[in-house]
Amino acid sequence: MRRALVIGIDDYPNSPLTGCCNVPPVIAKLSAEGRRLVEKIGEANGAAQRLLDQRIAEVGAELGRAEQRLAEVERALAAVEHAEIETRWVLQALADFDAAWDILTAENRARLVRALVRTVEVDEPTGNVTVTLAELELDDISAEPTAAPAGQAVSEARA
Repeated sequence: MRRALVIGIDDYPNSPLTGCCNVPPVIAKLSAEGRRLVEKIGEANGAAQRLLDQRIAEVGAELGRAEQRLAEVERALAAVEHAEIETRWVLQALADFDAAWDILTAENRARLVRALVRTVEVDEPTGNVTVTLAELELDDISAEPTAAPAGQAVSEARA
């Protein structure tokens, strides 16, 4: 169970965090190139100036894409941080469940149940209750943290 609660960036090869360490150096490089081009444009004339204008526009577009990528990475990192905090809290609550449940507020009891239970289905005619437990991991760390996909179902007959 503990492994299911622990996530890592390496577990998500297609995540927005893949290659995230390259983004700040790319932004710095493009910014420096843009400054150099702007300095040179005053010395150029005619065709050279048009070429410099075109390259400045290209660098600006690349810089915009890199800054957008950085914003995506920052959002994904915030989602991972939220998931890590929530995971630590759930692990702590589960470590000594009986004692923790007794001291949890109603709000935190509900939070813990939402973290552990995906769905509850009640079949009133038969008195059966089916509980589907959440898989305690993130499927898409680029999204805001939400309930995980359905895990195993546990059925109980109501007394």
